[in-house]
Amino acid sequence: MLDGSRFNAAIRPVGVDGPLVSIRKFSKNKLGLHKLVEFGAITQNMAEVLAAAVHARKTTIISGGTGTGKTTMLNALSAFIPEDERLITIEDAAELQLQQPHVARMET
Repeated sequence: MLDGSRFNAAIRPVGVDGPLVSIRKFSKNKLGLHKLVEFGAITQNMAEVLAAAVHARKTTIISGGTGTGKTTMLNALSAFIPEDERLITIEDAAELQLQQPHVARMET
């Protein structure tokens, strides 16, 4: 959708009991690691370790269920990626809001 929301619909046979519709809206406010610490989502030490891992170009896996903050965490960590870095993302649904100028986005 134009505002970045995600719309999903399913009908029979996938929707066993009838049609299903969901709309997932995303916040326009981008949260940095400092806000995640402030909200208690991560500790200050965790924020420092994650930021250092990005600076050192370490492979890092962010995983979790639906709505657990994976995209929020990746957006926050992306602030530590240099602007001259080339980024390629492959997402089921394009949700990342990377601010770097050299981003190639793909959807599966």
